[in-house]
Amino acid sequence: RRVHGGSYASRMRVLCLHGRGSNSTVMELQVAGLTTSSGSIEFEFLNGPLITNTADPSIAQNFDPPFFEWADKALPGSEMWKAAIEYVTKFIVQNGHFDGLVGFSQGAALVTVLTEQLQRGLLNVTPWRFVVLMCGVKPYTYELSQSITLPSLHIHGRADPLLPRSQQLTELYTQSVVLTHSEGHKPPSFKEWNSLQPQIHSFFQSIPN
Repeated sequence: RRVHGGSYASRMRVLCLHGRGSNSTVMELQVAGLTTSSGSIEFEFLNGPLITNTADPSIAQNFDPPFFEWADKALPGSEMWKAAIEYVTKFIVQNGHFDGLVGFSQGAALVTVLTEQLQRGLLNVTPWRFVVLMCGVKPYTYELSQSITLPSLHIHGRADPLLPRSQQLTELYTQSVVLTHSEGHKPPSFKEWNSLQPQIHSFFQSIPN
């Protein structure tokens, strides 16, 4: 957990969900540029419910296991997200209100599933107010029944081979702000985080209380 001082009227709490084959330690490093540019926001990091032996070589070589994922691909259709929905919902209930959710890659897909279910009144939690989706992918095997109206910040890598899926994900949101960086399927480097800081600051300032 981290708390960073800033100029926002009230401190916000944000829950961060890592990508597939990763963990909260990796995610905390990946979003370090976001946490240092986001004012008075407390970031909390959660490991996925499923252990996996599959991790990107750059992660496996530099971080200790275990690594986790959110979707159980052994289950058919939207059922693969069921355990993760229950798991994250329980965590939110037990750990208090979060103002926003941040997701990377598969974590961003789960954030989208959760937010759509929240919007439909299917989750018994205090609503969050915004989402941040980095190199997000449209949820596979899960068909959303409606567009998502929460404010959303989308950060895309222009060299990301999954960029078309990130763009498809953005189309599911009606109040989206899109930022890009020059790299691939990864969060921006510190240099690029710095260049995006004014837009990120403006997004957080725009969130209604």
